[in-house]
Amino acid sequence: MLISAPSRMRRGPSLGSSTTADISSLCRGTLATVFSFYLAGMGTPLAGPIPSALLLAHVCSEWKRVTMLPAYRSFWSNIVVVNPQPFDFHLVKHSITLSGDLPLTVAFGAHQIMNRSGVTWATLQKLMKGASRWKNLSLNVVGTNLPQLPSLPSLECCDLGLTGAWHVDDIQNLCTSILRSPSLRTFIFQSPLPLPHECSPDLTTDLSCPDWSRLQSLQFHHTHDDNHLAQILSHCTSLESLHIRPVPPEHALPSAEAIRIPNLRTLHLGPLEYRNTFLSRLDTPNLRALVISPGGARGVLGRDILLDFIDRVSKTSKLKSLAWCEVKDYPSPELLVDFFYHPSICDDLEELELQMPISDTFIEALRGPTQLPPNWRRIPIDRRFIGQPPPHNSPLLPQLKKLRLSGAAMVRCSPDQLGSLAKVRFGYKAGIGREALQQLVFQRLGPSATTPKRHPIGRPGSAGVLNERQDKEKLEAWLRDIDGVSFEAVEVHTDRAGGWLFTVTADRVGEL
Repeated sequence: MLISAPSRMRRGPSLGSSTTADISSLCRGTLATVFSFYLAGMGTPLAGPIPSALLLAHVCSEWKRVTMLPAYRSFWSNIVVVNPQPFDFHLVKHSITLSGDLPLTVAFGAHQIMNRSGVTWATLQKLMKGASRWKNLSLNVVGTNLPQLPSLPSLECCDLGLTGAWHVDDIQNLCTSILRSPSLRTFIFQSPLPLPHECSPDLTTDLSCPDWSRLQSLQFHHTHDDNHLAQILSHCTSLESLHIRPVPPEHALPSAEAIRIPNLRTLHLGPLEYRNTFLSRLDTPNLRALVISPGGARGVLGRDILLDFIDRVSKTSKLKSLAWCEVKDYPSPELLVDFFYHPSICDDLEELELQMPISDTFIEALRGPTQLPPNWRRIPIDRRFIGQPPPHNSPLLPQLKKLRLSGAAMVRCSPDQLGSLAKVRFGYKAGIGREALQQLVFQRLGPSATTPKRHPIGRPGSAGVLNERQDKEKLEAWLRDIDGVSFEAVEVHTDRAGGWLFTVTADRVGEL
């Protein structure tokens, strides 16, 4: 439809004789919206403002002129190339020229080993002509045949994905070139191979070694051993976010040396087994958020290690946010309730996201009683889930402000309990000891979910064909009865099943 828009605009009486001038007068935000609608209709992925400016330039002469005006050179500053073809070489050439001196966001992927005489090699070499302006780089390549990277003075974020038969020296040279960038703040290393020892920070003997102290965000799978990991992290003094899959237990080495990361705010843990010593050595006095990936707290012993770590954090900081996803070996609803009643978690947590099976038992604990006994006090439980039972007559996570229950977490929950939870926790009542929720998300999705289609409740077209139609209608009825909040239902159509998502938000969040 948008392809024919320029011809229709010529016939419009309000545009005057110069269509190009009128299009050029639109603000960049409006043009970006129009262009993004066109690219979405063409099935072109959007990575940033406009990654396919060359495609836009071929729609018509008016669009071509607009995309090449100096005021709109930002349309050319996002360069996305996957498995390069001859066309991509020209795209890169035009993008580097027409983007002027703007910082570049570059995504380059090649699924085959590069041939020095091939188009992939030539395209990457052409990309390197603008390397001094690279601000964000995503590089996913196979094998070791890669051109030497030039100096990257403007690089702030790098996502490096390496697969295939890489030699350790090649990984070292590539990582060192990237890590030496004086502007680098985010480094993501995705590879089945460990980060080479040669990339370790040893500033006392090798002044050319990369400076890890500038990094604010770091993500990688593992290193050779715990001591190598400790050597890297101990130099990350500015690190605020760490996403890591610790070394396998068979490579974990006993050591009393602590790994101190003084400014870390967010820790994202991959699979963590009870034999691993990583968490027991980690010292994060300012941690605020913890994300646990599948296998991140395997079994009761894994949760014991996790609680020991959270207890240490609570001595100097307050854990405010927790996201936990498990696909197997997840705790029973009762153990999950006991876990969240632990004082270091229950007293301070404000945001919680769960992607694991839960039941009405957990929902009832979150909802809590309407009134508390006058002589009520919280009784700490043993971190190994034995001893005195948790105080089930007290509200679980009383400071909670944002809650998201998604995926498998919704399977065993009844709509009556979910609606009751929303109604009680959104209605703040003095003396109960619970904060009013600001946002609550219920999500039930089938497999292979596509892009959600949002339909505010009460408007035409809000109903959809869903497997859980009756449950969805029950929950809608509950949510409509809550005073002072608004909510939105989202329908997600999948290959084999339907799903839904509710976002409930307080109307006056600023007053809570």
